[in-house]
Amino acid sequence: SLRGARCLCRATHLVCAARAARDAATSDGGQTYVYASRRTRFAKRFSAFACFAEPAPIQYEAYESISLKQRAACDDIPTAAAKFFGDAAQLVDHAIKLGKTAEPVLYSTADADDLVALKRVAVSNRVGLARADADADPPPKFALDLAAHEDFPVVKGL
Repeated sequence: SLRGARCLCRATHLVCAARAARDAATSDGGQTYVYASRRTRFAKRFSAFACFAEPAPIQYEAYESISLKQRAACDDIPTAAAKFFGDAAQLVDHAIKLGKTAEPVLYSTADADDLVALKRVAVSNRVGLARADADADPPPKFALDLAAHEDFPVVKGL
């Protein structure tokens, strides 16, 4: 179940990263912060490098195009997370089937109840991703539910 736990960690991280990227992508690009717009903040942040001729300082438009490409690349993240959740469910299911021999083979101290809880988390998250993929708009509230397992959350509001 150690490999299954590793897959769950990767998938949960990917889901959280995808949600953060989606939230950043849907925010207004010209959004005004407390004191200045994004363009002004960019100019102030990189003004210290304006004195260097080589390499030429990056322009705001180039920064925005790179940022948009990175946000577009985040569209594949939920697919990768769903694969990790599926792999985790298979690995944990294999450990459950091994029964008492799972401990020496997988170097895990997990008991049967813990393995069942891990599988429940993996399946719940994979189903949640499939449902979120079918919905056009993401739910506004994003939460991690630790009721099924104390270490691995079921992600709500994907």
